[in-house]
Amino acid sequence: MPSRRTPPGSLRSRSPTLEPVRPEQVAQFRYAIEPARFLDAWRWGDWNRVTVRCEGVYPVLTSWINGVKAYEVDTGAIRFPHYDREAARELLGRGGHIALEVHDNEWPGMGQARWAPGATVRWRDIDIEEL
Repeated sequence: MPSRRTPPGSLRSRSPTLEPVRPEQVAQFRYAIEPARFLDAWRWGDWNRVTVRCEGVYPVLTSWINGVKAYEVDTGAIRFPHYDREAARELLGRGGHIALEVHDNEWPGMGQARWAPGATVRWRDIDIEEL
């Protein structure tokens, strides 16, 4: 079984995080886990429990990996080119949407190359609770 600290395929060798993130992107988060702490929390080669809380008209999104807080972002406070919180709210409505695996990344070469050899994404036991 692979080590919990070392991702299969040495993803860590490409970047100090699992995929490149610019400082101005990280600055949009209220909280962002340190990469080493994320790597300690993630169970490589095993199931992980991911919890996401989405709350508010302009949602505050908080996520945990195996009980360890990973990220929190206030979508109403995001200041980024081409992001319009009112347009997003109007488009999504009160119900919004749920995306299980989405990556919008401007870095060249990302895509299938972001995955370790033989890596897969699978989901099980999905629960959705209304707050």
